[in-house]
Amino acid sequence: LLLLDEPFEGLDPGVCNDMISVIAEEKARGSAILMSSHDTTYVEKIADRVFILKNGQLSQIDEWQKETTVLTVLGDLKKITEILENFNCKIAEDGEYLKIRVSGNEEAISVIQILVRNGIKIRKQEVLNLENIFLQEI
Repeated sequence: LLLLDEPFEGLDPGVCNDMISVIAEEKARGSAILMSSHDTTYVEKIADRVFILKNGQLSQIDEWQKETTVLTVLGDLKKITEILENFNCKIAEDGEYLKIRVSGNEEAISVIQILVRNGIKIRKQEVLNLENIFLQEI
């Protein structure tokens, strides 16, 4: 069992990559590794599971491994829900816009294509990474 508290703090990028290699070797040997870190860039590279501690509550974050895409569109919620009924996505109102969360790159491409074919304009497209998710959660 390895317990690591901010293992990348104060290290230059080269040494951080060395640390990632050491952690990966330990994982390959079957070591359980519990790490706390605020540096999401390195966490994304090595973590199998990610939890966020907020207000004393621990919650698991799953979306970061699924290439989640968020599309911001302008349109009618009912119409867009009908257009995307065969897709596994979440649609939420955000002011005058709708936010569509899609997991998986291929699914996101298909959703974008069907929206465009139906005349729905995409205002913004972003792929969520662990840092984006962390900032949304806190």
